[in-house]
Formats: sequence, structure tokens, C-alpha cells
Amino acid sequence: MGNLLEILFGLALLFVLYKLKIVKLPLRIFFRARYTGKKLTLKYMKYNGVYDHNFLLKTGQSYTANYDVTVDNGSVTIHLPGIFKKTFHNNETGSFSFRANNRIHGVAVRGDYTKGGCKIEMK
Repeated sequence: MGNLLEILFGLALLFVLYKLKIVKLPLRIFFRARYTGKKLTLKYMKYNGVYDHNFLLKTGQSYTANYDVTVDNGSVTIHLPGIFKKTFHNNETGSFSFRANNRIHGVAVRGDYTKGGCKIEMK
């Protein structure tokens, strides 16, 4: 009986901390990721966490990254280390250019209790 009470107390405490947003749990509800060689598309109904993807690019070549972000709730951050980092609270379309120093370039898409989707395409 004592073990059951300890488990219930722990779950109740975790629930309270989650509701107060002190503890953030990774969450992916109706999350779909599709990608081809140079295009990444994410769609989600509720998303909290980080999705990492690596693009294979030619070293020394210039690229333009086009992004189209849809945000219905929360916020989304797109981060290419050393190149680009931006947090979106509203729908936005844009692009940025860079020169590939390495063959592999990683992009991290961080959702903060968000709903919507994003597309990233390297040209």
C-alpha cells in the first residue's frame, strides 16, 4: 500500500509541475516528418521538443534556404548552428543564404507547445 501511495504522489507532483510549465515533457501528437535530399516538411497538431535533421550539401557551394513556417499556437525555433536562428510566433515565409563549409549541415526545429508546420528547402 505504501508503494502505491508513493507512485501516486510522484505522478501528482509531476502533473502539477507540468501544468506550471516547470517540467516540459517531449510531446508529439499527429507529428509527421517528410524529407527528400534537400527538403524537410514537418506537420503537427501539438508539438513540444526538438526534431533534428541533417542535410547533405556540397562543400564550398552557396545555398539559399527557403522556409515557410505556420504557427497556430505556441512558437517554433529553426536553428542552423553558426548560420541562422530564429523564433516564430506567427506565420512567416523567408529565406537566407550561406556557403556550405561542411558536407553535413544539421537543422534543429524546436517546438514550444506549438501547432502548425514548417518547410525548409535548400537550393
